Amino acid sequence: MAKLTVESMDDPVAPPPAPTGKTPMQRVLWHGTINCDLDDLMLGVVNQNTDMWKVKSSYVEDNGLDYFLLASINERTIEKPFDGLQVKWTVNDMGPLVAKPIIRPRDFVYLESTGITQSPTTGERMGYHICHSLEMPGVPELPEYKLVRGKLELYHIFRQKSKGVVEAYARALCDLQGEMPSTSVTMFSAEGMSSLTLMAFCAERHKVMWLMHTMEPCESRKPSLNLCSVCTKDLSKSLLPFMNKACRICSGRICARCRIPKRLSFLNRRTRGVIKKNIDVCTRCVHTSAHMNALTVAQGELSLENPTSIFYESAINRSASSVSSASSG
Repeated sequence: MAKLTVESMDDPVAPPPAPTGKTPMQRVLWHGTINCDLDDLMLGVVNQNTDMWKVKSSYVEDNGLDYFLLASINERTIEKPFDGLQVKWTVNDMGPLVAKPIIRPRDFVYLESTGITQSPTTGERMGYHICHSLEMPGVPELPEYKLVRGKLELYHIFRQKSKGVVEAYARALCDLQGEMPSTSVTMFSAEGMSSLTLMAFCAERHKVMWLMHTMEPCESRKPSLNLCSVCTKDLSKSLLPFMNKACRICSGRICARCRIPKRLSFLNRRTRGVIKKNIDVCTRCVHTSAHMNALTVAQGELSLENPTSIFYESAINRSASSVSSASSG
């Protein structure tokens, strides 16, 4: 669970690009810790195409309405899977449901840089996530779509404080433009902070998806359909047989105690829309995915012809077929 402290600075700051609206740039600083490893956090932070953004946005619930990758200057490589430099466009919802008619969404055009580097003094690995607004002639403001172009600067620095604990430092400067009160900037930045704390959760789901994509059904468990593949409990003697399921990853039969339901987000291959589904996973596979090296997962994805294929809805359909085959074998 993340522990973060937010410090709001009311003094206006005027970094480039100079704001043209009526509200000055507002600064928000925050720091804290997130319970995960550095590579896990970076796996959750990085999203370098629209499909991946949709899946991750569904987990972090960051009020994102739309996203487009305008240009990729430096793409991720297998050697450095977290390093990238892209120009992006996003649209964010700015208000609660009752305020939607009067508070317009804000869109942002910005340069985003992510990666892992080493401290020049200590040599420790440090992650970074930097966003900086740009003014591009080919990407004009879109008032005809009732969008207000905002400006932002965001700096995230991460370091491994101890095993399983990442220390996060962040500085945000934002101009939402229009007639927005300065407190709205603090609220917007606080929502961004909240999204950051969910990146570890996003990485956990990401690793489950990767394990589902790569693990083959365990053939050795087919003859023991009446035994739980984890604790070897006799399933035929279960008082609640409908609670006995099959793991969607390894296809092993599992009892209610060894089953952990996971709600995962998948992409419909045809519509590219996000579909959320509940799947049953055994405790063994949950443990395996949790202890997978996130750097290895990111490198493995890049070795695929289509890295986002692990998020397709067909992945769960393949696992369901494996479960059915194992049950009938």
